Amino acid sequence: MTNLDIIKQNIIHRCVQFNKETLISILNFLKREHIDANLFKQNSDGIRINLDKLDENIIIKLNNYVEYKLNEENK
Repeated sequence: MTNLDIIKQNIIHRCVQFNKETLISILNFLKREHIDANLFKQNSDGIRINLDKLDENIIIKLNNYVEYKLNEENK
Protein backbone atom coordinates (compact mmCIF):
# COMPACT_ATOMS: atom_id res chain seq x y z
CA MET A 1 0.00 0.00 0.00
CA THR A 2 1.43 3.36 -0.99
CA ASN A 3 1.46 6.52 1.06
CA LEU A 4 -1.13 7.99 -1.29
CA ASP A 5 -3.46 5.04 -0.66
CA ILE A 6 -3.18 5.65 3.08
CA ILE A 7 -3.98 9.34 2.57
CA LYS A 8 -7.07 8.41 0.51
CA GLN A 9 -8.24 6.02 3.23
CA ASN A 10 -7.74 8.76 5.81
CA ILE A 11 -9.86 11.18 3.76
CA ILE A 12 -12.66 8.62 3.43
CA HIS A 13 -12.56 7.69 7.12
CA ARG A 14 -12.68 11.35 8.21
CA CYS A 15 -15.45 12.35 5.79
CA VAL A 16 -17.76 9.62 7.09
CA GLN A 17 -17.65 11.36 10.49
CA PHE A 18 -18.48 14.88 9.24
CA ASN A 19 -21.86 16.55 9.28
CA LYS A 20 -23.57 17.76 6.11
CA GLU A 21 -22.34 21.35 6.47
CA THR A 22 -18.71 20.25 6.64
CA LEU A 23 -19.12 17.88 3.70
CA ILE A 24 -20.55 20.74 1.61
CA SER A 25 -17.53 22.81 2.60
CA ILE A 26 -15.25 20.02 1.34
CA LEU A 27 -17.13 19.84 -1.96
CA ASN A 28 -16.79 23.61 -2.34
CA PHE A 29 -13.06 23.26 -1.69
CA LEU A 30 -12.82 20.74 -4.54
CA LYS A 31 -14.80 23.01 -6.85
CA ARG A 32 -12.41 25.89 -6.03
CA GLU A 33 -9.57 23.57 -7.04
CA HIS A 34 -11.23 23.31 -10.48
CA ILE A 35 -12.01 19.61 -10.28
CA ASP A 36 -13.86 18.41 -13.37
CA ALA A 37 -17.59 18.42 -12.56
CA ASN A 38 -17.94 15.05 -14.32
CA LEU A 39 -16.01 13.44 -11.46
CA PHE A 40 -18.81 14.30 -9.01
CA LYS A 41 -21.48 11.59 -8.93
CA GLN A 42 -24.85 12.32 -7.33
CA ASN A 43 -26.34 9.38 -5.40
CA SER A 44 -29.42 9.01 -3.24
CA ASP A 45 -27.23 9.37 -0.14
CA GLY A 46 -25.18 12.35 -1.34
CA ILE A 47 -22.36 13.16 -3.71
CA ARG A 48 -19.34 10.93 -4.29
CA ILE A 49 -16.03 11.44 -5.99
CA ASN A 50 -13.55 8.76 -7.00
CA LEU A 51 -10.29 9.75 -5.32
CA ASP A 52 -8.37 7.50 -7.72
CA LYS A 53 -9.19 9.94 -10.52
CA LEU A 54 -7.72 12.96 -8.72
CA ASP A 55 -4.20 14.29 -9.15
CA GLU A 56 -1.78 13.49 -6.33
CA ASN A 57 -1.36 17.19 -5.46
CA ILE A 58 -5.13 17.63 -5.15
CA ILE A 59 -5.35 14.59 -2.87
CA ILE A 60 -2.69 16.03 -0.58
CA LYS A 61 -4.43 19.44 -0.52
CA LEU A 62 -7.75 17.71 0.13
CA ASN A 63 -6.27 15.72 2.99
CA ASN A 64 -4.85 18.91 4.53
CA TYR A 65 -8.24 20.60 4.22
CA VAL A 66 -10.04 17.61 5.75
CA GLU A 67 -7.60 17.62 8.68
CA TYR A 68 -8.15 21.37 9.09
CA LYS A 69 -11.93 20.85 9.21
CA LEU A 70 -11.52 18.02 11.71
CA ASN A 71 -9.43 20.23 13.99
CA GLU A 72 -11.93 23.05 13.59
CA GLU A 73 -14.82 20.79 14.65
CA ASN A 74 -12.90 19.52 17.67
CA LYS A 75 -12.34 23.00 19.12
